[in-house]
Amino acid sequence: MLAGFAVVIAAGAGLLSLPGAVADGQHVSFLDALFTATSAVCVTGLVVVDTGSVYSLAGQLIILLLIQVGGLGIVTAASIYWLVLGRRIGLRERVVMKEALSLETVGGVVRMVRAILLATLAIEGAGALLLAAGLWRYFPPGKAMYYGAWHAVSAFCNAGFDLFGPEFYPYCSIIPFQHDWVVVLTIGVLIVLGGLGFPVLLELWRTRRWSGLSLHARLVLLTSALLLALGTVLFLLLEWQGVLRAMEPPDALLNSFFLSLTPRTAGYTTLDIGRLAPSSLLLLMGLMFVGASPVSTGGGVKTVALALLALAVYSRVKGRGEVEAFGRRIGTHNVYHALTVTAIAGTAVMACIMLLTVVSGLDPLKLMFEAFSAFGTVGLSTGITPRLNTPAKFIIIFLMFFGRVGPITVAFSLLRRERRQPVRYAEGNVIIG
Repeated sequence: MLAGFAVVIAAGAGLLSLPGAVADGQHVSFLDALFTATSAVCVTGLVVVDTGSVYSLAGQLIILLLIQVGGLGIVTAASIYWLVLGRRIGLRERVVMKEALSLETVGGVVRMVRAILLATLAIEGAGALLLAAGLWRYFPPGKAMYYGAWHAVSAFCNAGFDLFGPEFYPYCSIIPFQHDWVVVLTIGVLIVLGGLGFPVLLELWRTRRWSGLSLHARLVLLTSALLLALGTVLFLLLEWQGVLRAMEPPDALLNSFFLSLTPRTAGYTTLDIGRLAPSSLLLLMGLMFVGASPVSTGGGVKTVALALLALAVYSRVKGRGEVEAFGRRIGTHNVYHALTVTAIAGTAVMACIMLLTVVSGLDPLKLMFEAFSAFGTVGLSTGITPRLNTPAKFIIIFLMFFGRVGPITVAFSLLRRERRQPVRYAEGNVIIG
C-alpha cells in the first residue's frame, strides 16, 4: 500500500511537470508538481499554486484522476481496474483487498469492490448534476457541467481542490458561493458521504434501520453527528462577532455548519480561514486531527478511534472493567489499537510542527494549523502554503503522505503482530495522579 501510493505520486508529479499540463505563460517546478501530486493522491487539497490558474485542461484532468485514485485507495482502485479488464483476482490479491477494506474474511471481497465502484459512480454522478444545476447561474452551460463534475469528484473524495481561481480570485475555494445554499449543501453532502466510509454507506443502503446496523456503523454515525453538531454550535458562538458578523442568521448557520463539516478532511471552505479567531483555529485543529471514518476517502486518526478512547475513559470513570457500547463489549485490543494509532500520529504531528518552526520563519500558530491540516488530509490553510520554503514543503509532503496511509499501515501492522504472550507476569501496581 505504501509503495502503491508512492508510485502513483511519483507518476503524477512527472505528468504535472510536463509542459502540456501547465497553462500558457505559467511555470511549475518539480517540487511544486510533487507537492500537488501528493496533495491530490492523499486527497488533502493544500496547494502551492492555484490549480485553476496554473494548470491546463490536461493538468486539471491529471489532478482529477489522482484524486479519484487516492480517494478510492490504491488497492481498491487496482481491484476495480482488474474487474473492468475482466482479470482473475487470486487469493493473494483478495487477502490484500480484505485488509484494505477492513473485512473479517476474504469471502465477498470482490462483491464489496463492485459495490464501492457502483456507489462511487452513483454518488459522484448525482452530485455532478446537482452542482452543475447550481453553477448554471454563474457560468455558461458547458463550463457549469465541467465544474460540476470536477468538483463533485473532488468533494466526494474529500480532496478540496477547486478550479474557481480564474473566475474569481486565486485560492478562493468556494467562498464566492457562501450564500448559495444549493452549491454549499451539495458539496457538504458529498463530503459527508465520502467521509463516512464505504462499509457504512453500503450498510445504510442495505439496512436503512438503526437497529439493524453493526456496532461499527453506529459508532461512526453517532460520533460524526456529535462532532458536526458540536462544531456548528461552537463556531457560531466563537465567530458570531467575527467572520459571521455581517451575515443574516440563516447564512451564518449555513457557514458555521459547513465550517464544522469541512475539517472532516474535506478542504473546501466558505469562509476566509485566515480571518478566524485563534480559538476557532484551535477547534479546527482538533477536528482535523480526528478526520474522517475508517475505509473512507479521508485521513486523520478516524472517528472510531476517538469514540473508543472516549468510551474507555467513560468506562473507567464509571468503574467498569470493560468497554461497552450499544449492548456490545468492545475488545481491549481494539482500544489498544486506537490508543497506539492516536499516540503515534500525535507524536509525528508534534515533531513536524517543531521542525516547521525551525526551518520556517512564519507565524507558529499558522504553521501548527498547516501541519494539522496536512496530517488530517484536510487542505484548509490560513494562506501560508504558497509562502512555504523548500524544507517546509518537504515536511508538509511527508505529513500528507503519513496522514493518508500512516494510520492504516500502523493498524495493519498491529493486527499482523498480535499474538498470544507465552509468559504472563505477576501483576504490579503504580501510582497515578
